[in-house]
Amino acid sequence: EHPLNIVRVTADCPCIDPEIIDQVIIKHLNEQNDLTSNCISETFPDGLDVEVFNFNVLKYAWQEAKKKSDREHVTTYIKQCGRYKIGELLSEIEYNEYRFTLDEPEDYLFLKDIFNNVYTENNNFRMKDLIAYVKDHSEVCMLNNEIVRNEGYMISLKKDNE
Repeated sequence: EHPLNIVRVTADCPCIDPEIIDQVIIKHLNEQNDLTSNCISETFPDGLDVEVFNFNVLKYAWQEAKKKSDREHVTTYIKQCGRYKIGELLSEIEYNEYRFTLDEPEDYLFLKDIFNNVYTENNNFRMKDLIAYVKDHSEVCMLNNEIVRNEGYMISLKKDNE
């Protein structure tokens, strides 16, 4: 019997790819991991993050994590405590220079362009469609390419030390 698992995707990632979600779930179940992620080594674009974890692992983290950053970002404690079997899905090609997330006003402008162009052509688009579009329209990447990945987490870590 499989334990109850949670699939974590966040609301600031409107371009999430269901094929990537499936790949993370399959890897998680096949390897019987406690947590499986595609965003530990950051080989996928920012904004296509998926994590799958066992409910009991989340319950343990809720009980044991004390730092505000670990409580806010949910899985950091699980990954760092050394108690759990962690699996990782890596992209065959590194796409970490791309950003498809919504954290800043510049991200909104970027995503507005994506949805006005990619979504209107194919409302069931995947990562490969996003990558193809931004490669053909490099000017759109200028809208948000100066934003630091995981900036919110870095801010939370600073607050832990205050």
